[in-house]
Amino acid sequence: MKPNGNFTIIPNEFINDSRLDVYEFRILCYLMKLSGCNSSCYPSYETIIAGKRCFQYRLSFHHPF
Repeated sequence: MKPNGNFTIIPNEFINDSRLDVYEFRILCYLMKLSGCNSSCYPSYETIIAGKRCFQYRLSFHHPF
């Protein structure tokens, strides 16, 4: 199957980083998706949660809603 151009490159250093739990890794991947070819992005907590509802539980530990 050929990629259709709708993909995100995740560096191996992040995939192999045992310090990241599954939620942190998924949030990191989502942020990389948002940044596209840029090396940075600055979404609000609300934008992240709107993109992936499963992140709300993890982010609630770091940010009061």
